[in-house]
Amino acid sequence: MFWIPPVLLLIYSGLFGAMVGSFCNVAIYRIPRRCRSVSRPLRSFCPGCMQTIAWYDNLPVLSWLALRARCRNCKMPISIRYPLVEALVAGLWVLIAWRTAWLDPQPLPRMLCLQILASILVVVSLIDIDWKIIPDRIDLPGIVLAPVVACLVPGFVEPLQSAGTLLGVSHPAVLRLLGSLAGAATGAGSLYLVAVIGAWAFKREAMGMGDVKLMGMLGGLLGWQPVLLAIAGACFLGTFFGLALKLTRKTSLMPFGPHLCAASFWLMLFGDETWAFLLRAWDARQQDPLGFNLGALAVCLVLLLILWIMRRRPE
Repeated sequence: MFWIPPVLLLIYSGLFGAMVGSFCNVAIYRIPRRCRSVSRPLRSFCPGCMQTIAWYDNLPVLSWLALRARCRNCKMPISIRYPLVEALVAGLWVLIAWRTAWLDPQPLPRMLCLQILASILVVVSLIDIDWKIIPDRIDLPGIVLAPVVACLVPGFVEPLQSAGTLLGVSHPAVLRLLGSLAGAATGAGSLYLVAVIGAWAFKREAMGMGDVKLMGMLGGLLGWQPVLLAIAGACFLGTFFGLALKLTRKTSLMPFGPHLCAASFWLMLFGDETWAFLLRAWDARQQDPLGFNLGALAVCLVLLLILWIMRRRPE
């Protein structure tokens, strides 16, 4: 098998990640504006003067610093988000390379898939923050491709042995495919159930269909058990950041998609450690049930207080 020195792989990941981050900025700007195509025009342009940006003014992070955050032609300010997105995607690519290539002796297919997925999730999260939508142009192809990736690339979904026994199949790729389909159904079905119950209980939309389809895609890469943990983690993140917004901006309204992306991606990278931590917590409960139950009760009371604070409409 072709071997790449780990240090060189990290450097390449950072450089290519920064370039992909530059493309992510294009996608974040153009995809919600349906009159624009991601590929046409092929070159980036300034939204102020509409002039095509020269290649030397489009270098990730460096050009923003060299131009002092202003367009060369019209002097329109360039948002700091552009270099931050490029740096974020580059950092994620390096983290994934370190996690899957440095620590795993057979990482490359899964590493590349995770790096592409990380870039997509950054785009999804920022579009959801800006526009409160998750475009079908992203999640519908993802729902179709997720089982294919899980089937062909080991390391995403655990093979679903029970379904294989029931159907009389034993090939690992087929078992991974079954696990992926079960994960997609569990992820999308869980959030769809929340949407239906929330709409009935609160007489308004409680969960967007974009979140449902997004979780169908991510569930196809996680499997049916981890996807439930991802949804729980997203709820925790949503509560935490919702409280922070309530205290700082007097509102708790925020999209749920970024939390789903963050929790799911965390489990794809650190799922084993997360499960081990939860098992240790369960063992602690078995050894000291009183202390564990009191701690759990305290956490529940704090969460109830947070929800009570958040339930009030902003002034």
